[in-house]
Amino acid sequence: PEIVDSANRDVINPWEVSLALANPNYYDDLYNLRSEWSKRSVECLLDNIIANTRAISKEHPNTEFLIIGIPDKFYWSENSHASTVKEYQSIGYRFEPNYNSKDIKNNPLSILVSNTLQSKEIEYIYLPDLIVPGTETYNWFYYRDMHINNKGNQMVTRLLKKHMKIKQ
Repeated sequence: PEIVDSANRDVINPWEVSLALANPNYYDDLYNLRSEWSKRSVECLLDNIIANTRAISKEHPNTEFLIIGIPDKFYWSENSHASTVKEYQSIGYRFEPNYNSKDIKNNPLSILVSNTLQSKEIEYIYLPDLIVPGTETYNWFYYRDMHINNKGNQMVTRLLKKHMKIKQ
């Protein structure tokens, strides 16, 4: 098929194709915490963040931490969600048709991470919260790939610099 040929030619990330084949519901399962593997993996990540920040803080008491949540491109805005769903369905992923895209940034995964880190007094920024509503973020990412491209890295840098200036 065309998708396998694209992966073989390095036109698309072969990892995305293999993940779609192995678990077509991967992104829905992960962000909605609908499966045991997704719940366990996120809990493990959070346990590690908490343990590591505590260990480093104990050894170096003046160290400050800032955890930055950078979600996959589905979860930056309503626009990016709709276009990315179409893009990723062409690779083989499946998505729940009735997913509430009106509140796309408040998915169960992001809420759990934010609430857990706040409860442990670990500073956390969820990058989509820094974006002005209506900002087009789709072109901040590679096509058929969840990674931020050069333009996206530049825009994220601007957002974080602006945020840091406001906080000081």
